[in-house]
Amino acid sequence: MQYEIIRNDQQLARCCHNARQAPRIALDSEFVRNRTFYPQLGLIQLYDGVQISLIDPLGIQAWQPLRDLFQDPQVDKVLHASGEDIETFQHYLGVVPHPLWDTQILAAFGGGPLSSSYSSLVASHLQVSLDKQQQRTDWLARPLQQQQLHYAAADVYYLLPVAEQLLEQLTQGPWLVAAQEECQWLVQQRTLAIDPQQLYQQMIPSQGLAPRSLACLKKLAAWRFSEAVARNRALNFVVQAHDLWQIAQALPNSLQALRQLALPQPVLHRYAQTLLTLVAETEQLPVASLPTPPPCLILQGHYKAAVTAIKQLINTVAAQHQLTPALLASKRHIDQLLIWHWYVEQRDQRGYPLLLQGWRAALLGPSLMALLAAY
Repeated sequence: MQYEIIRNDQQLARCCHNARQAPRIALDSEFVRNRTFYPQLGLIQLYDGVQISLIDPLGIQAWQPLRDLFQDPQVDKVLHASGEDIETFQHYLGVVPHPLWDTQILAAFGGGPLSSSYSSLVASHLQVSLDKQQQRTDWLARPLQQQQLHYAAADVYYLLPVAEQLLEQLTQGPWLVAAQEECQWLVQQRTLAIDPQQLYQQMIPSQGLAPRSLACLKKLAAWRFSEAVARNRALNFVVQAHDLWQIAQALPNSLQALRQLALPQPVLHRYAQTLLTLVAETEQLPVASLPTPPPCLILQGHYKAAVTAIKQLINTVAAQHQLTPALLASKRHIDQLLIWHWYVEQRDQRGYPLLLQGWRAALLGPSLMALLAAY
């Protein structure tokens, strides 16, 4: 397994030019994201079927050749479990690979589990056992060691033959178009712009808060996001979500009251006045502007029965089509469907449920709608 390390703009331009002659390339990235909001890129791996290129981002200034390759519609891009890679490329390059095939998704449509690992696919399709000892290595350290480089090269070297087998399998069955749709949906989800004003809705347990406390949580969550972006710090390394929830519930109006919440000392030292200002702003909001409490499904009398019935339907349909049920729906998607069904007044805010879109709608739509009518 031979590879070339790409360290400068001229090498990158040549590498990308050659890759654009291939019908399909394999991609991967190595990054570190322990305490930062954005991933810190350490390496990009590219294999065009002839040459493995390990692109060292620390020496590259002119990224346009790689952007052009990523956007070339004539070259399929193959990745595995690509969610975080998509976010990394979006942040560093402003573009994501397209058209994109994710081998984890392809394997699921081939009847495998939804979360097949790369090493398991290589083992099952190519009978090769991969060494994963470098999986948690420091990709920002320089120089990169031989073991790291070999590990990184292997992550794309076997990806193309695995993808070719999976795509051939899907071509002979009914799921190729659905798999393509699912890969596109993954890209859309990973590149959606975050609305800071909606982040509070994800902060469980936001249910049970009074409207004014909920308004405070909304302010706090939006502030924490902007602070995390500005400082490039992971959200919970700015302030823990639970601490924001405590503040919103208590609505402290003084430093003494804030200290009684037992927040970490670094948070108090850096943000005490900011937090108190946000609480004070919340107290001035008119009642009419306070947010509506989020849906609490557990309070719906038929919630458990409805979830059980939907899961049974999904399991039945999945078995009929030899798919893993997890590919069709997660618990979050079932809850999204029930919120759409029971909270009609919030439909415009929350959008159409995934289970009634695309290939899932074709499989489940009529049966789901008939089932929901009973609840």
